[in-house]
Amino acid sequence: MGWKAACIVATTTDKPLLSKIAHHDHELADQVATQIAPSYLFHRQSSFEDGCYPQNGNLYVGAYHHSIVIGDIALTNSCFEEKAPPIISQLNQLLPNCCCVALLLHSVVNLYGYAVFHNGKPVRIRAGCADDGEYLNFGVPIAEELPLDAKASTTPTGERIWTVDIQGTPEEFDHSSIGEEYVFAISKRFFGEQFDQFDHDQLTMSEYKLQKKSFLSRLMGK
Repeated sequence: MGWKAACIVATTTDKPLLSKIAHHDHELADQVATQIAPSYLFHRQSSFEDGCYPQNGNLYVGAYHHSIVIGDIALTNSCFEEKAPPIISQLNQLLPNCCCVALLLHSVVNLYGYAVFHNGKPVRIRAGCADDGEYLNFGVPIAEELPLDAKASTTPTGERIWTVDIQGTPEEFDHSSIGEEYVFAISKRFFGEQFDQFDHDQLTMSEYKLQKKSFLSRLMGK
């Protein structure tokens, strides 16, 4: 199965367990949406199934006990620089001293990425894809990466290859083929289960649409 993801999770608790016990606070989600995207208005209740990789241009916000989930492709992409983007600062204002992670996946092009921030500062950012190679590698590997790193070796040409046992047979993968496994491993810290192993429909989110300006507002430049 192919996976896609473009979402950000912020939390102030060590074990959010969002896949299991998260109660969505609609009013808090409205407050979050107003702060990060004031031009968007509430559209409907939705779920992480749609919000984990929005394909309709809408913004998705999940607000839970000590945790916030944002579904938006542009905001997620903004996290993949060697500095914290505005959305991370905004989340840190909403949840002071929070830990944030941006998760990026698109299996068609073997795109993968994960960006971890603590208290608004980048800690670990890594991203790559089949066509462009590993184009970002910032910070020191975190705990969730280490078991996968242990399966990697470097060829005489300098390429890293991961050897994984598949039903008793060792198979080799390059960074772009193994990249989603890193994203899955890191996602477990925030959801309680790996991204690919829980029912996304069970995690409620609010969906927001960009407010359309009236003809008079456009005419007056408002």
